[in-house]
Amino acid sequence: MEIEGPSEVLTEVQADLPAEPLKEGTEMVSPNSLSSERTRSVGSEEISQPKTSEELVKEVTLSEKIIEKVVAHVGETVVDAADITLQSFHLEDVRSEEEKKTSEEESKGGEITFLNFLQDIVVYLLKYLDRKRERNLLTRLEKSREAYDEAVKRSERLITTTERREKKHVEELAKLEGRSAEEVRIAKELRGKIAEAKTAEEDLRSKILEIAGKCEMEFRRAEELSASLAEGVQKHEEELANWAKKLTVCESAKSSEVECKLKVESECRRLHEKLGKADMRLQELQRRMEKAEEVYCQLRDELKLRL
Repeated sequence: MEIEGPSEVLTEVQADLPAEPLKEGTEMVSPNSLSSERTRSVGSEEISQPKTSEELVKEVTLSEKIIEKVVAHVGETVVDAADITLQSFHLEDVRSEEEKKTSEEESKGGEITFLNFLQDIVVYLLKYLDRKRERNLLTRLEKSREAYDEAVKRSERLITTTERREKKHVEELAKLEGRSAEEVRIAKELRGKIAEAKTAEEDLRSKILEIAGKCEMEFRRAEELSASLAEGVQKHEEELANWAKKLTVCESAKSSEVECKLKVESECRRLHEKLGKADMRLQELQRRMEKAEEVYCQLRDELKLRL
């Protein structure tokens, strides 16, 4: 009876799984215990319930222990667990063991049936582990696919969020650029207005200086006129004093009294007329000075308001 060999992938997958060696003093496995293990394996295979990673590791470890016990029973020795692991277990070892025992099969006819039964169990367990490996790989592949889909969705959400933020930033930047352009335009207008205000201020200052010069000239002329009027008044007073002396002389001279009175009266009238004219000129100069002061005050107030 030939044993169906498992695929080479089985050894690689089982090498990744944790394999616990049997402890010393392992007992021989009876056919009843192997059949019960087979029944439990079939039952667990039919009930495909989701299991955790710890349960899967325990189940694989249990299957490894069963295989090691079967191999030890086939070799008719209790093999040390430290020398046997699932990674070094291949179907060729079982075949070599079977070839060694072919010479003994003729004398042990009753034992051949038991060995065939053990070989069937080993093949079944190997197939079961292969299917289990495929299921685990499919589960891992499905989880990896779900994780990849989730990562893709997350990256798409991040890209969408980044695009929205970038669009928002671009809009804000455009608004800021518009505001800065508006502020630059307003600043240019303000600079132009400031330059115009400075030009107007310089014009007003030049006008004020011109008016102030004119006012100073008028003040000087008024002072000169007042000085000349004072000199004229002083001269008139001196003349009046002289005429008073002459009147005294005339009074002493009775013969020429009437003539002197007439001359004195005429001179007094003439002097009074000159004095009235001088007063009129002085009043006119005072009015001009008051007008000049009013114009100067108005210009000064306008300059203050514009500044």
